[in-house]
Amino acid sequence: MPITSLPFIILWVCLGAPPSTTADRAVILGDLPASVPPEVAAEIAPIDASYRAVLRQPLEQWRLGPIRESYEALLGRTTNPDAQAAIRARLDRVGRHSDAAEAARSFQAILERSRRRDREVAAIRSRLLNDDHRLARPYDAEGLMQPSARKINGQKVFALIGPEGTTQAYLEVPAGLDASPLISRRVGVRGEVQYSDALRARLISVRDLDPLEEDR
Repeated sequence: MPITSLPFIILWVCLGAPPSTTADRAVILGDLPASVPPEVAAEIAPIDASYRAVLRQPLEQWRLGPIRESYEALLGRTTNPDAQAAIRARLDRVGRHSDAAEAARSFQAILERSRRRDREVAAIRSRLLNDDHRLARPYDAEGLMQPSARKINGQKVFALIGPEGTTQAYLEVPAGLDASPLISRRVGVRGEVQYSDALRARLISVRDLDPLEEDR
């Protein structure tokens, strides 16, 4: 069943008849009996007009509280039996329409929650896929990470010590990446590798920094 058809199914169930078009919903109130006094009919007419205006809106946007209050106030002032019957029939219709609108709003809220969950799941899957791709790439360098006194653009860089005990590269770690837990540990590094004349060594602008050994 198409999702967009569900509000109309809700309205059908609440009213007991299928609403085929917006125009049908707008004229559903019917004409007043000729026996209704003209002065009462004149008061009913603007309420009916407001009612029909609400029914032209999407179902989940119907707010019928003011319409109900207007009919109830008029019913309290009217003594003519035919007028009272016509107003009560409208109040009954208002109640059914209100139930339909509330059901449609509940459905829309459930649908939005479902869509939000779908977006969250899609985002998680995308992150996991990106992580898989990242982990599948080889490291640009591996070694023991140590602090150093060397600087690039005023920022201290870390030294990456190779198996021979010599510095094989310097690591420029971005501000958002906390490298302190990895000091004096073997790490795998991914990033942009270039030669630094100032350092006279390779400089890696770090993107990923992974431990290669368990915590001691």
